[in-house]
Amino acid sequence: MSSPTVAPSLAGNILGSAAGNFVIAEWQDAGGVSAQPRFIAPLHLHHSDDEAWYVLEGVLRVKVGNDDVEVRAGSGVLVPCGTPHTYWNPGPDRVRYLLIMTANIYQLIQDIHAMKERTPATYSRNMTPNFSGRKSRGCPVLLAFFARSGAFPWPPSKLLP
Repeated sequence: MSSPTVAPSLAGNILGSAAGNFVIAEWQDAGGVSAQPRFIAPLHLHHSDDEAWYVLEGVLRVKVGNDDVEVRAGSGVLVPCGTPHTYWNPGPDRVRYLLIMTANIYQLIQDIHAMKERTPATYSRNMTPNFSGRKSRGCPVLLAFFARSGAFPWPPSKLLP
C-alpha cells in the first residue's frame, strides 16, 4: 500500500500548471484605506475563459458586468467569459482568496506581474491603443498581454482615439 500524497499549502504556490487546463492560486491583498477602489486588475473581459474567486479570509469585491458583488470568507463568485470584470479589497484588512482560472489567464497574470511598474497610471498609459493608423499614445505593453491571452480592457469606448 502506498503512502498518501499530502498537498502543501497553496499560499504563494499554484495547483495546476500553465501547460494544463486550469490553475488554482492562493493570493492575498493586505488592504488599505482609499477613497477610490484599489483595483487588483484593471476592468477587462476574457473572450473565451471563465474566472472564479473563492474567499478564504476577509472580503473581496468583484465587479461583474454592472454589479458589484461582495464576496465574504467561505463564498465565491464566477465570472463567465465575455463579462467585464475587475476586483479589489474594499477594506483596511487583509483578504486571502483562491483564484480559479484557465492556464491562459494565469499566463496573462504572470505577464502583468513581470511588468516593472504596475500602477493605475501605468494601466491607463499602457491600455491606450490607437486604431486610426497613427502612432499609439503611451506604451502598448499591457494591451499586448491582454490581446495575446484573448482578453481585452473594458470598456471599448475608452480604447478608441
